[in-house]
Amino acid sequence: MSLSREHETEHEAAEGQLRYRPDFITALTDSLGEGVYALDREGRVTFMNPAAERMLGWKFSELRGQYVHEAIHFQRADGTRTPAAECPLLGVMESKTTLSGDDVFTRKDGSLLHISYTSSPIITDGEVAGAVLAFRDITERKRAEQALLESEERYRTVAETASDAIITIDAESNILFINDAAERIFGHTVGEMVGQSLTMLMPEYLRHLHGEGLARYVETGSKHISWNGVELPGLHKKGHEIPLEVSFSESVKDGKHYFTGIARDITERKRAEEAQAERTRMAALGADIGVALTQGDSLRDMLRRCTETLVRHLDAAFSRVWTLNETDNVLELQASSGIYTHLDGPHSRVPIGKFKIGLIAGERRPHLTNSVIGDLRVSDQEWAQSEGMVAFAGYPLIVEDRLVGVVAMFARHALTELAVEALASISNGIALGIERKHAEEELLRARDEMEMKVVARTAELSRANTILEEQIAERRRAEDELQKEREFLSALLDNLAEGIVACNAEGVLTLFNRATREFHGLPEEQLPAERWAERYDLYQADGQTRMETADIPLFRALAGQHVRDVEMVIAPKHGAARTLLANGQPILDKDGRKLGAVVAMHDITERKHAEEERARFVLDRAMREQMLEELSTPLVPVWKDVLVLPIIGSLDTERMERATDAALREVTRTCARACIIDITGARIIDSHAVAQLSNLVSALKLIGAEA
Repeated sequence: MSLSREHETEHEAAEGQLRYRPDFITALTDSLGEGVYALDREGRVTFMNPAAERMLGWKFSELRGQYVHEAIHFQRADGTRTPAAECPLLGVMESKTTLSGDDVFTRKDGSLLHISYTSSPIITDGEVAGAVLAFRDITERKRAEQALLESEERYRTVAETASDAIITIDAESNILFINDAAERIFGHTVGEMVGQSLTMLMPEYLRHLHGEGLARYVETGSKHISWNGVELPGLHKKGHEIPLEVSFSESVKDGKHYFTGIARDITERKRAEEAQAERTRMAALGADIGVALTQGDSLRDMLRRCTETLVRHLDAAFSRVWTLNETDNVLELQASSGIYTHLDGPHSRVPIGKFKIGLIAGERRPHLTNSVIGDLRVSDQEWAQSEGMVAFAGYPLIVEDRLVGVVAMFARHALTELAVEALASISNGIALGIERKHAEEELLRARDEMEMKVVARTAELSRANTILEEQIAERRRAEDELQKEREFLSALLDNLAEGIVACNAEGVLTLFNRATREFHGLPEEQLPAERWAERYDLYQADGQTRMETADIPLFRALAGQHVRDVEMVIAPKHGAARTLLANGQPILDKDGRKLGAVVAMHDITERKHAEEERARFVLDRAMREQMLEELSTPLVPVWKDVLVLPIIGSLDTERMERATDAALREVTRTCARACIIDITGARIIDSHAVAQLSNLVSALKLIGAEA
């Protein structure tokens, strides 16, 4: 009971100490943003300002007289209990010293309040009467510090696990931090790099630029390069350059500049980009070769465009194409581009199986090397070394197992796999282009031959029918650029006046040119042979008898016959009949296998009409001549059994012969007994005619008539 009273007395004494100058205390506590509370000697609350109430969630009236340690300071930040004996806030009353620091209070709702405090003992008359504590809320600061610690830990974790190099330097370019990834990228250990200048990781030619640029930035804040994803070369420990993509950032602490860079090794990306760029170049090469193969007026022009394309896209020193001369069994140089463009010289004709080009053709295998110096097939090693040749590629040009030529190139750099693959593909295209061009030239020759035959035939018909028929010899020559062999053939055949019809080996129609369509008045159809005569209104030369299948010129040519000058009539149901002269033959490949047949039909309708007209003219003329002949030696009956032969004008041997024949024939026919020969009208009688006249008198007597 006495102890309790003593405590109350001490408590009242402490309160009395705090009651001095109440106006000052009230003004001070109301204006302070910091929390303030006071304790008595036992650690019980004797005062609390509004800021403390607000931060702790307790009212002063609720804590007054309570042990402050048990109310707000009973646990640490980690949740463990804080014994009162270890409480530094109460300890100031024992040590009689002021104490400052950071700690935690527990709010009324149980949440923790991080504080920064200053605690001082209250000393009266040399004795400790209690303590006063001022504190402020540092929860946000603690959170920021914790976030910073976590951020630094995350940064370190990221830096140590990142695949990119992370480097921090100071304003003097000294490496302060570098992660493990930098070891893999640059080849130096972390220990070899930390503390050294960043320039150790740069090529020599960039070091002074880096130093000048960094100093200028620190002084003026002006950047001389982009800081975001710039591509720069780095230097490996072994001395070779490394392509890097670098991003920079800056931080300033205590007035000092620090720079952090993230460097990514983009070697593989660069390789991928280069590979993609090369694929693009190879695609462009293939496209340009395709264009070159459709251009050019001649084989040499086309191949020259191809070699120029190879030189341009593959950066070749020079490129060449040879074609096979089967007759001489040699390769003939057709195109050369690059440092050599001439087509004569020792390489203009290469025997099959000789030298590197001839061996490629003979073996029918490509020859590829990125080591020209030392290659046994490159005989002129001195030339190769002086010209700096590195690579050679040569490919046989083969179509359906037939050699048509060789394409080859030299380069002063190594050829990549993509380039080699592109060359292999291109060589096939060039081979097909050569084959197509040969076919085009053969077609041109065939067309020229056909035109010559047509001209000759037309001339022959023109000579035979100069009065009745005009010569038609216009032939247009197609000079448009050819893109497809079938288009060229179609254009050629459609420009011919002759009808051209062809079929395949199975007898199905495959060609029906414009003239043929006009002859028949029908479109092209793929019909079997047994339907040709009926469908296309085919008749014999008389125009009445329908052709049997076996008589059709195309069928005969398909059967292996060479059809020559066969007359036939096309009598379409809705058009005029035409008389045609057909010539045809089978189509055989080089091995004699039948591929089909072709027939050319020349319209001779006008010629037939002319011939008929001429026949009528000749007949009419003969009749007129006969009439004239009869009038020149007439026999006139004057009485019964008496004929008169008057002769007027001149009497020559020829006329006397006709008169003799007429008199004998008519006397015999009429059984006349007398024939009077009247020569009173004859003006001229030659001596031979007189003798023949005497012979006529004798002849008439022999057949029983007087003269």
